[in-house]
Amino acid sequence: MKTTHLRIYRQACLLVSLIIASLLLTTPLTALAQPNFGVTPGNLREAHSDFPANIQTVTAAPLWQTYSTAEQTEIYSDGETLVWTGYKAGDSARDPDIYGMRLKTGQEFLLAGGSAVQGQPEVAGNLVIWEDYTTPQTIRGKDLQNGQEFVVAQSPNFIGGAHLSGSMVYWLAAQGNDYKVMGRNISPLGDPFVVLPKVFREPSAALLDFSVVGQHVVWQTINSYSRDIDCRLYQQKIGTTEYKKLANTPVPAACTISWTGRGNTLIYADLQTIPLTTYDLESETVLRQFKDQYLGALTLSEPYLFWKTTAYPNPSIMGYDFATGSLFEAVSTERLKNYALGKPLVYGNGRLFWLEHPDQSAPTTLTSMLLSEVLPTAAQTGPANPDPNSAYFNESKHYLKTPFKAYWEQNGGLANFGFPFTEQLEETNPDDGNSYTVQYLERQRFEYHPGNAGTPYEVELGLLGKAEATRLGLIGTAPFAPVKAAPGSSCIYFAEISHFLCSRFKAYWQSHGQEFGDPGVSTREALALFGYPISESYVDPGTGLIIQYFERARFEWHSENAGTPYEVLLGRLGNNSLTQRGWLQE
Repeated sequence: MKTTHLRIYRQACLLVSLIIASLLLTTPLTALAQPNFGVTPGNLREAHSDFPANIQTVTAAPLWQTYSTAEQTEIYSDGETLVWTGYKAGDSARDPDIYGMRLKTGQEFLLAGGSAVQGQPEVAGNLVIWEDYTTPQTIRGKDLQNGQEFVVAQSPNFIGGAHLSGSMVYWLAAQGNDYKVMGRNISPLGDPFVVLPKVFREPSAALLDFSVVGQHVVWQTINSYSRDIDCRLYQQKIGTTEYKKLANTPVPAACTISWTGRGNTLIYADLQTIPLTTYDLESETVLRQFKDQYLGALTLSEPYLFWKTTAYPNPSIMGYDFATGSLFEAVSTERLKNYALGKPLVYGNGRLFWLEHPDQSAPTTLTSMLLSEVLPTAAQTGPANPDPNSAYFNESKHYLKTPFKAYWEQNGGLANFGFPFTEQLEETNPDDGNSYTVQYLERQRFEYHPGNAGTPYEVELGLLGKAEATRLGLIGTAPFAPVKAAPGSSCIYFAEISHFLCSRFKAYWQSHGQEFGDPGVSTREALALFGYPISESYVDPGTGLIIQYFERARFEWHSENAGTPYEVLLGRLGNNSLTQRGWLQE
């Protein structure tokens, strides 16, 4: 799915500092009425006068070496192709060019060279657009399949802020003292048309950026009142005359809102006052807010959202999986090298990309990591020094930390739970809709419930048996149908769920449980570990094993282990869940 990528941060730090330091103090408010869409021909050359002549690529795994120097604030990807503003090696004129790279092959190519001052490229499939800042201002495009270059829009007046969505290009055009949003289909090339006749802004406000999300235009303004400053985010449905203010940032230091979207869902946040928010543009309701997640850049590519969090003093890159409701740290503070807020983040073809500038004497580096290296299942390096609150498992390359470490050790360890196969993350429990700190192990999912602190239920187990049976479509099959009690049976009958527990599985259930301190293994201890049976025992057609599903487990009878403690084993439900969502390759 095409992501609406915003370049709010291409000059954010420069813009805010200039406004706060000088413009608001010395410039009439009318001077702020002109929009600022990135670099201008004049300051572009000045800003890069000390840039190195080549770009290095630094990755956790080998990638490629490019032959150009990337422009710090302009990289973009549609998932298949990476495009950026850069400089040809040895180019003394320092004129920016537009480069691209096919991510599957690593093939790099020049899209647009020459002496023109140009930038802000975007790509969708075989279509690329960029802006030419020379007079007349021009939005240019190119078809990568046939090499044909064409003009999207051109005007002696202001045009800019171009965004590409599929085969549609949207841009802002001057209309007297106001601005309108224009659109044009470029494959095939159609006529320009008006998307929004007028973009609302208060008299003292300037436009920062805009985009089209679904059937809505979203834009940001910067407003000044005396020596105060704030940014505001608006939206208006195409074809209507009413606009709505979504958010504002009264704190000057946070005066930049970053956003992206898919369909009718808008995702936005700022540096310190607006937490990461998902918003439904049609119903005009907040779907979810992520506590303490303020951001400096973000990228969306189904099903993942990645962003640079500004959480002081440990900024990092965070990730969110929409398919599973999982929130996790993708790149830790230790793995980042001076990734400033003004540098973008893009995701494409299974890689996360960002630009780093370690110090003034070092070259700008295009850094990337594979998706497998940023997911919670990514292998971790062993500890340099022992930590009593943490255990590292070399077999799976993951840690168990407080409070999960103590729970694992006290309630059966490896036999009941297996090795950890993720680090800790936050996840929405589908059974109650609440978010918990969780960790996936080979056979289970641990959930931390702080409201139960000091009780045996501070750590609870996920209902992975029920989840797997539902995912595999087993719930409606014969073994899962309720059965009636049979008087005189040696089995245990659970009237609550209308299922039996018999023979070897009964003996295993009665001899294993969560440790509550009860004599032997009580029913409540076994229920806490396994839950109720949700099926009868039956022969699994896939493996030939006799199995039985429980709310939190799957029992398997292994006849080859008869007479040993391993005659009954627990299914690897944790790993199955991770494999099904694409986080683990087995």
